[in-house]
Amino acid sequence: MENENLKQEENSLTGIQQKYTMPANSSEGEVDKLMTREFIKNLAEVSIAVASRDVRKGRADE
Repeated sequence: MENENLKQEENSLTGIQQKYTMPANSSEGEVDKLMTREFIKNLAEVSIAVASRDVRKGRADE
């Protein structure tokens, strides 16, 4: 496991630890798919809330 972490850190574009990242290969499991789906859903909800707030305040085009 530690060898995998070192290899991942050497090939990484960022300093983000492996345990905080999603795999970039096609062998993602059901949990990975669920986590990704939940993240996208939450991101969309936040985006809609921010856009709605901006429309109410008259800042939609800024």
